[in-house]
Amino acid sequence: MTQGPPCPNCGSLLRWYADQQQWGCDQCRVMYPPQVMVQPQAYASGSLNRGHRAKRTAHGRALKWNKPVIYGLAALLLLAAGVIITLFMIHRGSSHKGGYSDRDTAVRQTFASLAAGDLDGLMAHAGIGLAKSMITCDEGKAPTAEQEQKDVDDMRRELARAVDRAKGTTYVVGEMSEPDKPISKAKGESLMRGCTLDSDFVVHAVHIKLGATHSGKPSQADAKLDVAEVDGRFYVMKSPHITGCDAAAAWTTLVIGRETDVTLANKLAAPMLAACSDDKWPAPVIECASNAVGIKDEHACLKDLDATQRAHLTAAISAVLDQSPASAALRAMVPIDADVPPKASDVTTEPPVATNIADFWLAPRSDGSFVITSPVVTAVFPTKPELKVAPSSRPNADGKPFDIYTISAPPYELQLIAMGRNMRDVGGFKNLEAELGKLGKVTKVDRVEQGKSITRFTVGDKFALDGRLDLVHGLIINASVNGPQKPAADAFFKSIQVKTPADPVEDVDVLTGVRQRKGLKTKLIVHDPDDHFTFEIPFNAKIERKVDTDTHAVVVTIKKKNTVVTIDEIAAWDALAIGPTKLAELQAKAKPKAHLVWNAFQHRMFRVFCGAEAPCDPIVKSLHFSDPEPPK
Repeated sequence: MTQGPPCPNCGSLLRWYADQQQWGCDQCRVMYPPQVMVQPQAYASGSLNRGHRAKRTAHGRALKWNKPVIYGLAALLLLAAGVIITLFMIHRGSSHKGGYSDRDTAVRQTFASLAAGDLDGLMAHAGIGLAKSMITCDEGKAPTAEQEQKDVDDMRRELARAVDRAKGTTYVVGEMSEPDKPISKAKGESLMRGCTLDSDFVVHAVHIKLGATHSGKPSQADAKLDVAEVDGRFYVMKSPHITGCDAAAAWTTLVIGRETDVTLANKLAAPMLAACSDDKWPAPVIECASNAVGIKDEHACLKDLDATQRAHLTAAISAVLDQSPASAALRAMVPIDADVPPKASDVTTEPPVATNIADFWLAPRSDGSFVITSPVVTAVFPTKPELKVAPSSRPNADGKPFDIYTISAPPYELQLIAMGRNMRDVGGFKNLEAELGKLGKVTKVDRVEQGKSITRFTVGDKFALDGRLDLVHGLIINASVNGPQKPAADAFFKSIQVKTPADPVEDVDVLTGVRQRKGLKTKLIVHDPDDHFTFEIPFNAKIERKVDTDTHAVVVTIKKKNTVVTIDEIAAWDALAIGPTKLAELQAKAKPKAHLVWNAFQHRMFRVFCGAEAPCDPIVKSLHFSDPEPPK
C-alpha cells in the first residue's frame, strides 16, 4: 500500500488500497473515494508535495488546506460510514454483544486498559461479538471472510501500537465533552451499495481532559476518542488520539527504541517530557512528534521548535547519551538549523573517524552537527551526512570517465569532482546554469573569498549553490542547499573551507630516507623513517628517489634484477582523481603479473612487478601501513 496525502479528519497519512481503488485512514478507519482527494494517483506515485509533512492541530485537523470546506464536508460524511463498515466487517457472524453500558464507562475503561497493557480487553470491548443482524446486504455484497479477518488484524495492530505508546503511563480521566454533534444513521438507511442498517447507529466524538503520569513526571493532555453506539451498547472502534507532551515523549521513545536501542530509548522519555512541558512546545510540534513514523520524521517535527527549545532538548537528552552509534543517531534527531546558529566557541568537536571514502574524515560535535574534513575541503553539516563515490553518468570533455564524491545530509550537499591538474573548462558552469533553469529563474553572482572565486547560483528562495572551479588543481567543488534559504543554510555555506595542501614535488622531505633494515631470517624490511609503510624483500635492493614532472609525483624505486617496487606519492587533489573508476582503469593497464596497491590516506600508489623467477605475492602480502592520521 502506498502512503498518500494527509487524512482530512486527523492529519495521518492515508494509504492507497488498490483492490478497492480508495484511500484509507488507519487512524480514523475511514475510506475516501478517489474523487474526494486531489490527484490520488499523483500522491500514490509520490510526485506531489514530496518531503513535506502535514501541520496538525492538537486535535489532529489540518491547519492549511486548499479546499478546507470541501474536505471538511467529505470527512464528516464519510466518518460514520467508515466506522459502521469497519464495525460490521469485524463482527459479522458473531452473537455476543460485548461493549460497554454507557459512553463514559467506555472512555474510562479504555484508558484503564491502555495503562494496564490489556490488549485483549481492548479488543473484546471494541465490539467483538456484535450480532450480524446490525446490517443486511444483498447477495454478493457482503465482505468476504478474508476481508473480515484482515480488518480484525488491522484493529489489533492499531490497538497494540496504542498499548506500546502507553507503556509506563497512568491516566486520570477528567472532563468529557462532545463539542461536535454526534453523527447518526437511522435503521433502514443505506450504508453502502447493497447494504442497509438494521439498527440505529451513532458515532460520538468524545473530547477528554486527561491527566497522565509517565516515569514519575505528571502532565496534562487532551484526548479524542470515537465511541460507536449500537442498541444501547458502546464500542471503541479505534485507539484514542492523545495530545500533549506525554504522548509526544512516549511515542518518540517507542520509535527510537525500534530503530536504535530500547534500553537507551527508555532513558529519554523523562528528559523529553520535561523539555516539552517546561518549554511549552507548540501544539503542531507535539502532534507531529506523537505520530512520527521514524527518527527522520521526528527530526522533521522538531525543526519547528525555536532555537532555545532545541538547545534545551539537546542538553536534556545529552545527559543520558553515550558514544554509541545509537546515541549518535539520537543526537542527529534534534535539528540544529536554528534561527541563530550556535557560536563556534560554544561547540566542542570529538576526534575524527575515517570514512573509508578517499581521505575524508567525520567528526561529531557537541551541538549535534558533524564536521567532514579532508586535505582538500572542510564542511559542517547540521546532521550526520552520508558519503558516497560513484561514476559520472557521462565522460568528461576528453571522453574519459570520472568519479563524483557526494556528501549529503538533505537539504545540504557537497560534491567534489577531481579531473586532474590543469583541466580544461568546456562550459561546466554554463551547463549547470541551464540545468538549474529548469527549476525556475536563475540568478548568478560572482564573488571572491580568501583569494578564491565562487559563483553563487540561486533559484528564488528554493535552491542555492556555491560553485568553485579550480582549473589549476583540476577540481570542481559544489555546495548546495535544496530548500528555503534560512540562516542555517548561510551557516552551511560559510562552513565550506577549500584548502591548498602542499604539492609533494615541491617538498624535498617527501619519501626521503626510504631504506632497508634486517628482518626475519634472510629477509630485509623496506620502510620510510616513520614506518608509515613496511614490506619485506628477499634481497638487498637498490633504492632511488626522483621527482617525475610528467606524472607530478615523487617516485621511489626499489629494484633488483627483474623485481621492481615503485612508490608514487601524488598531491591530495590528484589523489581524489583516483577513485574506483580511475583505479580500475590503472589496474587494467598494469603489466601482466604486476600488483597495484593504492593508499588513499598517504596518497601513494605501490606497484610491485616481479620476473618469473621471483613471484610477487610474498612482497605484496608483507606490505603493511600504519594507522591513518586525520588531516591537520
